[in-house]
Amino acid sequence: MQQISTPTAGELTNVLRLAFGHLPEAELSVRTEAILLQYGLGTIPLEGIFQAKRNEKLAGALFSQIRHDGSVVLWPPTAPNRETCRELFAAFERYYVEKEAKTAVMLVDLQQRVDAKMFTEFGRFEFLSDLVYLVCESVRFSEKSTQTPENSTLEFVPMRDATGSDFERMVELVRETYRNSRDFPKLVGITPTDDVLRGYQHDSVFHPELWFFVRQNGEDVGALLLTDQPDAQMELTYMGLREEFRGLGFSRAIVAKAHETAKGRNRQFLLTSVDEQNTAALRAYLGQGFVAWDRKKVFARFF
Repeated sequence: MQQISTPTAGELTNVLRLAFGHLPEAELSVRTEAILLQYGLGTIPLEGIFQAKRNEKLAGALFSQIRHDGSVVLWPPTAPNRETCRELFAAFERYYVEKEAKTAVMLVDLQQRVDAKMFTEFGRFEFLSDLVYLVCESVRFSEKSTQTPENSTLEFVPMRDATGSDFERMVELVRETYRNSRDFPKLVGITPTDDVLRGYQHDSVFHPELWFFVRQNGEDVGALLLTDQPDAQMELTYMGLREEFRGLGFSRAIVAKAHETAKGRNRQFLLTSVDEQNTAALRAYLGQGFVAWDRKKVFARFF
């Protein structure tokens, strides 16, 4: 008889190694250890992680977590048959319907062989696009890449703190830059912008001075959000321009500012990710020293 349950702390390692067993051993170990560390710190609960057992033996696993902004991220279930996949998806749905989640994003590693029809049939997921992961090494933070292009009138004004009028101003600005966004447009607007930004703050060590109002002639035209990471990396978490200021070459100046900031903090890598169909942003990154190093297929479920 098969049972679906939440693993105990002692079972967690085996469940994670099954859930991500499609990865090469080195990557599997890194991902498992990172999740175990987050669990130990209390940032990832056991609820939302599901295991299937048959005759007391582990047979299937599904890893998911709810973010501070209320959205859910998960990886496809690892299971020996369709019935186990169906039961894992059913447990996932029961849990997050009760949590009143609005949307779930499923990331599929390229190494993972999956039957996408099951995502629709059992999980009600739909395919959105590929997410391209990009990296720029410090050796490519050249003088050319860190020079502001022809848009020398752009100013980058850092936020002063995480709350108050500056935060509200950033919320409104990012909301405006979301309009007609080419980055996973079906996901835009589902989660309130203030919840998204608070989620960014809670998911990392937040430095308000790394969030910039991009200004021209005294007017806010865009936003640049950077996240410093403890392992000699910096992430370009978000950049966006108000619609009327797109197509003017400003993206190059914003990426140059990100390079300059990472270089100033002696970071070895600047990371980001972008919807493959957002060709303008992808072109801006590739033209400024970034290279693609990974990609994942993105599916979404709208509760």
